[in-house]
Amino acid sequence: MRRKVKQLIFSFALRAGGLQARDSLARALSGVGCVFVMHRVVREKSESPARGLTITAAFLDQALGFLRDAGAEFISLSSLGQRLASGGPHARPAICLTFDDGYRDNLTLALPILRKHNAPATIFTPSGAPDRTMDVWFLRLEKAVMSSDELRPDLPGVPPVLASSTPSQKADAYRRLSQYVHQDIMRNKERIQGLLPRARISDEALAAEQFLTWSELRELADDPLVTIGGHTVSHPVLRYLDERSALHEMVAGRSRLAAELDRAIDLFSYPYGGRKEIGRREIRLAREAGFDLAVTTFYEQVRPRHGPYAFEIPRMTLGGLREDIAALEFDVLGCIGAGASKGALPNAVAAAPGRKLSA
Repeated sequence: MRRKVKQLIFSFALRAGGLQARDSLARALSGVGCVFVMHRVVREKSESPARGLTITAAFLDQALGFLRDAGAEFISLSSLGQRLASGGPHARPAICLTFDDGYRDNLTLALPILRKHNAPATIFTPSGAPDRTMDVWFLRLEKAVMSSDELRPDLPGVPPVLASSTPSQKADAYRRLSQYVHQDIMRNKERIQGLLPRARISDEALAAEQFLTWSELRELADDPLVTIGGHTVSHPVLRYLDERSALHEMVAGRSRLAAELDRAIDLFSYPYGGRKEIGRREIRLAREAGFDLAVTTFYEQVRPRHGPYAFEIPRMTLGGLREDIAALEFDVLGCIGAGASKGALPNAVAAAPGRKLSA
């Protein structure tokens, strides 16, 4: 809600004051750079009811072109960490791209776009995904919604009947059911299994449909633009685990990736990395696990004050429910607005198709 209010203010200021108002806002919001998080890459939004976790290939291409034309510099996450540690000024704002969970489309759809724009990216992968041992309740829920025209969940606080025959109905049904699960993931993820029992399709089969194999992950890791990062073994909510189990998830996931890919795994992404899911303990454990840097889903730009806090680097969503260049412009306003050469940002925005300023 706070972000929507800020975007309304930005939209009004840009209409009322034009580029001078934009430049003033940019200076006020100036940051070191932006780290973006994505999950699945799709050709059409209708391919998945989990709209908030998808980005279309077309918008990814458009967004990277917009950022490049606005004067941003695509750098690796490790390079961003080095910049923060040095504390020195940099002529160009930094943009870092990350993908969580290790979906196959990161290889088939995202990588060609990354190569087109020469944009490095980090793929954070739970080792249980290519091992096919991960609890993929979210894929089970998605499959249940996609394969049904009507769902009868019999869950507290959820309508007894959910229509799911159209793409918009499927997205709404998935949203309602996902919100229910997230109230208490450890308990509620089992309650939705009745929508698509494991007897009908196994977790292993669901994982094989969507996630990279070890061979495909090696292909990604061998590309000079790609870095593989740790994301635990089973993608749990770390806050729910005791300290020993949480540390084991981090260390074992890292070790498995390093052994299979024959390379150091220095970067980490907290599963469910919001402020309700991770705290001081999880941040300390990421250090103890041997990582150099860790990213959250705290929604803000990277600022100089994050220099001493390399294990709580914030990220913002790219894509999601709104694939809109104006929304992207708002998110990176302080970053590229202050750092881009004079006139670069307005030119890029004016050239962007489908530009909207409404919130």
